Amino acid sequence: LAMRSYTHGYDCYIPSEILAWHRGNGYNIPKHFTKLSDGKPEHKIAMERLRKLIEGGDLGKYGLGNQRTLEEYESFAGIDFKNKKLIDV
Repeated sequence: LAMRSYTHGYDCYIPSEILAWHRGNGYNIPKHFTKLSDGKPEHKIAMERLRKLIEGGDLGKYGLGNQRTLEEYESFAGIDFKNKKLIDV
């Protein structure tokens, strides 16, 4: 989502301190990371779509934008997709 938003021209901000905190409720509601864990078909589909985004595949309206490049996002976010590394920014 961050890649898509940034390449569509949206600016991403991260506060330098915690501004609000929300615990939610105490119920055991499944989280996205438990629903899409390794081995599930949905996880495989999600990872393939992410790979397509990074490699320049066409995902139609769900693809990258044309306001900024993926390379600009990598520089902004401190990510090197090709070498699978985080870069100090």
